[in-house]
Amino acid sequence: MATQMAMKKAAPAPVSAPLKVQQPMKQAAVPLKQSGTPVKSSSSSSSGGGSSFSSGGGGGGGGSSSGGGTGSSNYSGSAGGSFAGGGSVPDPVPVGPVMEDITIPDPLADPTYQRQKAELARAKADFDAQQSLAKAQYDGTVNTNMRQMGWRDSVPKSGLRKMLTGNNDPDPAGWDPTATGTAYGQSFAGNEGDFAGRGLYNSGLYAQAQGDLNNDFNDRRQGVLTDQKNWGDTQDLNRRNFEGQQNSTDLAAQSDAVAAIAARLGVNIDQVSPGRQNVIQREKV
Repeated sequence: MATQMAMKKAAPAPVSAPLKVQQPMKQAAVPLKQSGTPVKSSSSSSSGGGSSFSSGGGGGGGGSSSGGGTGSSNYSGSAGGSFAGGGSVPDPVPVGPVMEDITIPDPLADPTYQRQKAELARAKADFDAQQSLAKAQYDGTVNTNMRQMGWRDSVPKSGLRKMLTGNNDPDPAGWDPTATGTAYGQSFAGNEGDFAGRGLYNSGLYAQAQGDLNNDFNDRRQGVLTDQKNWGDTQDLNRRNFEGQQNSTDLAAQSDAVAAIAARLGVNIDQVSPGRQNVIQREKV
């Protein structure tokens, strides 16, 4: 009987089943305060006064202890943890291009264009002065020749004409028979003396001769006036040609100013506006 009791006491203690370790609950964005601190298992078993523990950390861990009847216990444990921040990272907000204002100056205010414009103005002033001088000289020559021929802007009325018109009407322009030293005055006096000497002063032949004389001088005057008009037309044509050349030169100078500004600022030619400034926006380089 004692032998059987001894055998029972000597028999090894039954091995307890391995303890299941309950994983700790995950908490988002909460780091572990301590690593490797033993945590009491949710289940435990004891044999002969011993206890078993397991420890775990946020990332995983394990521990075990075994003890005998002496009441002493040994611990071994390790803990590991890992952390990942919670929440998703928002997509970056796209950044648009940086714009800048570009002030495009008026090409008509460009210094180079202004110099060319001033040169054109001086040339136009010289041309106009020459034209005016030439016209004054030509018209003066015509007026002198007409006076030498006997034409007057005002011829005093006499004889029958004076009787018919009276003194209220202004004296008309025409050939003055009293203008001595002129071609008409000499011709008139010659006719008058010739027909008076032959006693035909009051005849129809004398009247016809005077009419022929007037027609002859009127034809001469008309020829002079035609030449004067033709000369004036030629002057007008020369002026129009000159002004056309000036306009072409001015437009070419404007185009050069526009092209220079566009090249300097790196803009399109159609964005440069003659006569005003222009402000545009473009992406800053």
